[in-house]
Amino acid sequence: LARLGVGTPPDLDLLRFGENALYAYRERGLVLRVARPQTRVEQVARTVEFVVRLAARGMEVTEPAAVSGLRQPVVTSTGVVTLWVYYEIDAGCRVTPRELGGLLRHFHDLAILEKDLVEPWEPFTLIRARLDGARRDGIEQDLVDPLGALLALLESRVPDLTSELGTGVMHGDMHYGNVMCLPGHRLLLIDFDQICRGPLEWDLVPNLVTYRRFGMSDENYESFSAAYGYDLRASPHVGTFIALRECDQQVVSVVMRARRHGDRAELRRARQYLRKLPSKNPQDPGYRRLTYVRYADDHRLGFTGPKAEAEQIKLRLATFLRDNLKLELSQDKTLVTHARTSAARFLGYEITVRHADNKLTAGRRAVSGVVALRVLQVVIKTKYAPYLKLGKPERRPRLMSLDDHAIISTYGAEYRGLVQYYLLTGDVWKLNRVHWVMLTSMLKALAAKHRSTVSTMAHAPGHRRHTARATQMLPSQR
Repeated sequence: LARLGVGTPPDLDLLRFGENALYAYRERGLVLRVARPQTRVEQVARTVEFVVRLAARGMEVTEPAAVSGLRQPVVTSTGVVTLWVYYEIDAGCRVTPRELGGLLRHFHDLAILEKDLVEPWEPFTLIRARLDGARRDGIEQDLVDPLGALLALLESRVPDLTSELGTGVMHGDMHYGNVMCLPGHRLLLIDFDQICRGPLEWDLVPNLVTYRRFGMSDENYESFSAAYGYDLRASPHVGTFIALRECDQQVVSVVMRARRHGDRAELRRARQYLRKLPSKNPQDPGYRRLTYVRYADDHRLGFTGPKAEAEQIKLRLATFLRDNLKLELSQDKTLVTHARTSAARFLGYEITVRHADNKLTAGRRAVSGVVALRVLQVVIKTKYAPYLKLGKPERRPRLMSLDDHAIISTYGAEYRGLVQYYLLTGDVWKLNRVHWVMLTSMLKALAAKHRSTVSTMAHAPGHRRHTARATQMLPSQR
C-alpha cells in the first residue's frame, strides 16, 4: 500500500480467503491478490504476462492493473501480491453452459499462442502440498492416508493418458465460479493460477462432474459440449480424469477447510464421505478382468466389466460348445449374476462381493470389494433334515446297536466334516442350528439306548466328557 502512495490504511473488503486472499480496494478501483505461501515469484510474473498477452489477442479476461511506477508482481512480507482491475459484477447474471463452452473454446484457441509462458501440467503438486500440510497440522491419519493411497494409484495412471483433443494451454480450473458476469452480460474469465500445458480434456472435467454429481440436466450438458465441440464422455480416460478432479476438489478441499476452521463436525463428515469413495476407479472404461474356476463339470467365470460384455461372453461360450463340441448350454442354469446385489452358487457356496464402509481395520476399510463365501440356507435345511421327525430332533435307529463311543463319534465326524467344509465362509456360525439338532438327536439316541432321559444323558459324567469333545467344533463367528 505504501508503494501505491497510501499513507493511512484504507478500508479493504475481503472478497475471498482460501489458498489465495483477495481484497477489494474500491476507492482506487483495484483488487489486491495475495498468493498462497511458497508461490514462486517468477511463476506469478509469467501468469501476469500471460493474461496481458491474452487480453491483447481479444480474450475477455480480468486484466492486471497498470499502476505508474509499480512493476508486478510485488514481493512483500505478507507474500507475493498482484494488483488487478476491480469490476462491479451483475449479481443477477448467470453464465449458461453454452456460454461457458464457447468461452472455453475461445480460450483454448488463443492461449496456445502463448504456450511458451506456461509450464507442463503437474496435477499432483498442489494436492501433495495440501496433504503434507494436513499431516503437519495433525489431521487424523485414517483420513489422510487413504487420500495418499488414492493419489498413488492416480499417479500411476496419469502417464498413460492420451489426449484426443491434443496438448494445449489449459486454464486448469474451468468452472462457473471462475467466470465473472458484468452488467450488460459481459463475461470475463478469471483466476489463472493453474494455467499449464497439458491435455485439453482437463478443462472439460469440472462441467462433467457437475453433470454427474450435482444434477445438471442432459440438455445443459449437451449444450456445453456442442458449444465447445467435444463431449468428454467419449474419452477413453474419462474415469481417470473424473477421479483426479474429485480427489482434488471434493475431498482434499473439505479436509483443508475443516482443518483451517477447527470444525470437528465437518471433519467427521469429511471422513465419512471419504470412506464412501472407492480406492480405485470402478468406472475405468479400459479395465477388464476375467477369471475361471472349474470342479468336474461345474465351472464359474468371474468378470469385471459391463454386463453387456458378460452377456457377449456367455453367447460366445454357447456358440463354441454348440459348434465345436456339439453341446448345448443350459440357458436356465447359466446365469449372469451381479456380485454386489445378489449371489452366485458354486459347490454348495454362495459367492458374493462384500461392501461395508464401516468395517475398518487399522483405520482402513477391510471388506469392501472383497469376494466372500456364504453358507446356503438350503444346505442348512438339507443337513439337519435327516435328524428330524415331524419337525423335531429324533434319534437315528440305525445307530442304536453301536456302543456309546461309536454313536458320539459318528455324530461328531458328520458334524465336523460339515463345519470344516464351510470354514471358508464368513457366516459359518449359521450352522449352529444344525449343531443343536444333531446334538439333541444324539442325546435322544443315547437316552433310548439306556432307557433314560435326554437330561440324564447330557449330565452323565462319562457321556458329558465325550459329548463335549464331539460338540466343541463350531467356530466362533468371524
